[in-house]
Formats: sequence, C-alpha cells, structure tokens
Amino acid sequence: MNMLKRLLVTALALSASHVSAFTNKNFNSSPRPQNASLLLDSHVMRDLTMTKGKDLSHDGDRFGGNFMVSGYYSESNKAADLGKYFGIKDKAKFDANIGNNLTADEFDLGAIIHNGALVAAPKAHPVSIELAPKTISYGVEFAYVQCLSKILEGLHLSISLPVERVENNMNLKVTGAAADVTQVTTFLDGSFSTGTAAALGNAFGDAHGGQSALKNALIKGKQTATGIADIEAMLGYDFVRNDGWTAGLNIGVSIPTGNSVTGKYVFEPLYGNGGHWELGFGGKVCGRLWHDGDQRIGLHLSADYRYGFQANETRTLGINDIDWGQYALAGVVGARQSAGEPSANGLTQALSVTPNSALRGNLGLEYGNGGFLFGVHYAPAWRQAESVTGGKVVATSGLVPAAFALGNVAHVFGVDANLAAADNRGIVTLATDANLSRAQATRESQLSHRLGGDLGYTFKEWEYPVALGVGAHYEFNKDNASIQNWGVNIKAGIGF
Repeated sequence: MNMLKRLLVTALALSASHVSAFTNKNFNSSPRPQNASLLLDSHVMRDLTMTKGKDLSHDGDRFGGNFMVSGYYSESNKAADLGKYFGIKDKAKFDANIGNNLTADEFDLGAIIHNGALVAAPKAHPVSIELAPKTISYGVEFAYVQCLSKILEGLHLSISLPVERVENNMNLKVTGAAADVTQVTTFLDGSFSTGTAAALGNAFGDAHGGQSALKNALIKGKQTATGIADIEAMLGYDFVRNDGWTAGLNIGVSIPTGNSVTGKYVFEPLYGNGGHWELGFGGKVCGRLWHDGDQRIGLHLSADYRYGFQANETRTLGINDIDWGQYALAGVVGARQSAGEPSANGLTQALSVTPNSALRGNLGLEYGNGGFLFGVHYAPAWRQAESVTGGKVVATSGLVPAAFALGNVAHVFGVDANLAAADNRGIVTLATDANLSRAQATRESQLSHRLGGDLGYTFKEWEYPVALGVGAHYEFNKDNASIQNWGVNIKAGIGF
C-alpha cells in the first residue's frame, strides 16, 4: 500500500509540473500502443481467468479457454498543449501578417501566400491562427486466453485484437479579415492555388505571383481511419502458483495490422503503431494480501518491454530553424518559374523509422467479495524517442537538389525573372540536405501515467462462468510529447 501511495504521489507531482516542451512539429502518435490490451489488463477479466476450474492450470475436463470482448471510447484533452506542439514558438495561438517590419512573434504569411503587390505594405493583413487538436478513438477489442497446461503446467497463451476507429481534428481557427482568413485556410487545406502567373489575370493583385496547391501536411478538418489495430500475442509461463500467489514470465509479439502513415495530413489518424513489428518480454506477480471467507484484497504487479523494429513511413520533413518551413513556397535558384511550390510537396518522403524501446507497467489493488470485484490501478508507459533517417532535397515540382530557395517578394515566381538566392529576404537558402529538419517529423520520447479502475461481477458458480464489468481511466503526462486523454469501457467474458 505504501509503495502504491508513493508512486501515485510521484505521478501527480509530475502532472503538477506540466511543461510544454516541444513546438513546430508535424507528427505525433500515442505512447501507448492500441494493442496494450484493456481486457488483459482488466481486474475483472483476470478474475475470470482465475475462477476455480477455469484458471490457467489444467483441471481435468475443463478446456481452459476464456473469450472476452470490450467496447471502449477514449478522447484527448489539453488541446492547448497539443496545439503548441503543432504550432510555432511554443504557442497554440499566434499572430501572422504579410509585409515588412513584422515582430519576432509574428508568422510571415508572405512565405506561404505569394502576393508581391502586398509584400511592401507594412503589416496590412493581420490574422490570428489557433490550433486546438483533438483525437477520439473508439472500438471493440477481442481477446482470448488459453490454458496450455496439458503441454506444460502453468503455460498459457493470450491474443488480443482491437478493431478501432480514430478521428483526429486539428481544429484550425483563423480570425481576421474575411479575404485573409480564406487565403490562409484554403492554403492549409490544399484547395488554394493560383496556377501559373500567366493565368493569374491579376486576380491576386500581382501578375507574377503564381503558386501551386499544397498537397501534403494538410490541415483540413476531421480526418478518420478505421481498421484492425495491431494484434498482440503473448506466451506466458507461471512458475509459482501456491498459497494464493502467482509469479510468471512471458514473451510477446505485436503484429502490425494497422494503417500506414502517408504524410498527407498533419496529425494523421493512426490505429496501430505505423507498421512496425514489436518483440519483447515481461513478468507479473499477483496474489492475495488478505482474505476472510469470500472477502479478499489482492495485488497485481506487471511490467512489459517491447522493441519496435525499423520500417519505412512517409512523413513530412521540416527546414532547420524555420517556423512551419514545410509550408514555405520554394523554387529553383537561377531558373525562371511561374509558380512557387509549397515545400511540403517535395519534402514528404519515405523515411526510415525505428521506434526503439518501450516499457509499460501496471500496479493494481483490488477488493473482492464473492463474485463482486472492484480494482484500481496505476499504469505508466514510456517510449524511447524514435530514430529517423533518410530524406533529401528532391527533384520534384521545381524542388531540386542543392538549388532551391524560399521566396516571398515581387516577381520571385513570375514569368519574367529568375529566382536568385537573394530573393528569399534572408529566410533560407536550402543548399544541402543538412538543412532538412528530421526532428519535426520525429516522435519524441514519451512518458505518460494512467490511473484507472474496474467494477464488475463474475458468476463463478455457473457451468460456464461469465464476467461483466465497466471501467474508466485518466491518462496524463509531464510534457506535450504525449497525448493526454480519458476513456471509458464496458466488457464481458466467458470461461469454458
């Protein structure tokens, strides 16, 4: 009990010192794999597998199988922190303008909206850009636990399979003059382009202000994805089973069946871990701390390690030291071009991603009385920062190796002028691959803390015991690398 108290105090202290540490990023994913089973970590479902005659030790005519199903819903909170993660200058809401004399805190819209006639106008088009990202996931998880004591006493196999829907929304809000708001929102959602300068007809106030539409790293309302998230299989061996206590070890594998990252949207909806195999091991200790007749107090302690193997993912690179550099218009230095190309169109590439190590634990206390059970738990999860390699300046849509610059002054993307390095107003000249920012496309190290509980009842005297339960959790973190969330679930299981 004292150990649990100390852990909870430490976790709450970390939450109280909440710090938003990351900004100007364009990729994130949960630190807790969707296949971190709600069912297999459930107090109520564990109680079902331990029901006499149905437990993980062989018992004559019992088959030793347990089938479980859970419906769940989870929703993120702390939108402002997540907004800072995808925003700039550690801000979820920031000012932007076109023109000279911008302050250090203002984003230069001239980098993404090419309008030569307006560049010289000092701060004539102020807008406010705000991000309040939110993710919702819900679905059904199926799990099966099978006693294998006919092969070896204490041996058991468990498999979990979630079918999940993920809904992500950046909740972009732009305020300002109607025309300016439209230009910014339509640029970010990929519907704004002016074609070639020759076709402009001065519609944009500058006959030489052509630009192509954004194709990747879009911010465009709610995006959804549905499918079978990664399957987890675990083979366990309980080497201690006496006097109400069990201790065991396991090996586990996560089989990637989820969707792939495409780079088309910022904060893409992702079920599963992005296509990576995971392999690892773990252990558990559980048993009765006290019992009196049908009443009992139990302890459960488990920890699992996984290593995620390399796979290619398509993500959008950034540009070093440039806020939202992936959106800046680019062109070939020393060449004549009629339209600027948003950098993300060429910088969204297949990268080599290795998730590296992950740990998740569970410390739970439970009270039972006959078939009734109530449990609470603390479950931390940690992921090492990814290793991301690859990516280069590519010869695509006007972006060529060692020869493009960002530009936002008159005639940069016109039919009668060549783009020179000096035309970028000092923003950047992307001369080598070293200017690319892989950090913007990298998931950082993540640490989160989950507090949760279960309430349920197991009909233990039935020929085929049935368990019913409900649960809830709240997950928090110390910085904005992880996604803070809450969730609820219902579950049922049968032993045979």
